[in-house]
Amino acid sequence: MAVKIRTTNKNDWKAIQKLNHEVYLASVEFDPYLKLNNPFISESVKYYKSVVTDPKFCCLVAGEAGKAIGYLTGTENNYSYRSNRVGEITDMGVSQEYRSTLLNLNPRPSGRSGRE
Repeated sequence: MAVKIRTTNKNDWKAIQKLNHEVYLASVEFDPYLKLNNPFISESVKYYKSVVTDPKFCCLVAGEAGKAIGYLTGTENNYSYRSNRVGEITDMGVSQEYRSTLLNLNPRPSGRSGRE
């Protein structure tokens, strides 16, 4: 089945919360100080609800067969030290079963930097 990417609607916040919780569960191995209940606290719920509806955010969800399998949120920033506006990814998560286990999908031969 094909993965479809779409903009979010107000009902997608729970799917983003679930995916973010999966990210926490996978990340605790590398950061034992993570608070695993953080995706469920009121401040986080408020954030999830805002990113799916607030026009200052861009929020996309990837799905397969009607199931959310990943998300990405971003916003535009205007820094005083830049002459242009910058779009930044603020959060992203992918369901564990859809993550690649390969660290280098396109290895280069030894001794080559890829800049040749």
